[in-house]
Amino acid sequence: MRNVVVGVMVIALVVFSGCSLDKNEEVNQNEQVEQVSSENWNEYENKNLGFKIKYPDEWVYEESFTDFGGRMQLFKEESDTDAAFPYVEVQVYTSKESLDDIARSDYSKDENGNYISFYSPEGEPDKVMQSKITKNGDWVYNISLFSKIDEENENLFKEITESFVTFFRTIRVPDIDITEDDIKKKTSGWKTYDNNGMDFEVKYPSDFEVVDIEKGVMVATEELPGAHSENYRKKQFSIISVVDEKSLDLAVIDEISKINESNNVEIFTKKIELEDNEALYVGSHYDNEGGVVSKLFIKNGPRLYTLEARSLIYEEYEKDIQFVENEFALFFNTFKVL
Repeated sequence: MRNVVVGVMVIALVVFSGCSLDKNEEVNQNEQVEQVSSENWNEYENKNLGFKIKYPDEWVYEESFTDFGGRMQLFKEESDTDAAFPYVEVQVYTSKESLDDIARSDYSKDENGNYISFYSPEGEPDKVMQSKITKNGDWVYNISLFSKIDEENENLFKEITESFVTFFRTIRVPDIDITEDDIKKKTSGWKTYDNNGMDFEVKYPSDFEVVDIEKGVMVATEELPGAHSENYRKKQFSIISVVDEKSLDLAVIDEISKINESNNVEIFTKKIELEDNEALYVGSHYDNEGGVVSKLFIKNGPRLYTLEARSLIYEEYEKDIQFVENEFALFFNTFKVL
């Protein structure tokens, strides 16, 4: 009987020891989960879009932003970038909808009141897209982590989204100052348009064609295939002339307000003197017609001239900006009231 009791005690001890070992192994496995901290990470900042985000030292990023939104990806640098995993994507755009309305269908609030979503791609149950969406004014920011499902990546998502900060975006200040010598040199091959009925003349690129429009004229490149109107061109300058007895500021205040509202930010403006006429320059922005636009309003007595540059290149944002800022400065500096 004594031997039986001893045997039972030994078995119990072995079983208990085994359970303790299993628990210790589980604790050790949990301790092996890397503790993620953003304290010493690199930081990316975009002043034009009003945000900054931290990312691990060994990561790199690729961006395709304009002054009006876009996206970027951050990922661990690999010899084969297609194999880079996990990775983060940041999308920036504008919306008049409230954050509650935007997040209603795909996001739910966590214990801190943040809108978070979790999504596993079909056929890949071990992978997940974790996303957080936030809003500053009319600017919407969506931060997503694509990764395997594990505790380390949960911690990574937490650190990255907590490092994401928004702030008031910087207004783009275009460089439109140009010397008389540069104007003469760069427009020497341009044609001259004059219309005595509107009492002005202006130079324009020799490969542009003249198109009559309501209350004015447009000089532009060839029509865009499939465009809704002949007034949609890759690059175009236009001039509209109307009688407006109000001062320059009062004549354009509504127009400026609409531009600011549609772009969800105060657009750069600058008063300049042009041939002894008071003028107001309005920096690059988007409007409902599409493309990137800059404008110059000129007041001459009771007449208000609106000069506009519009680019629908859509190949590279910098090319659009080059046209509506630098080339537009050449165009409006050749404008003369007769």
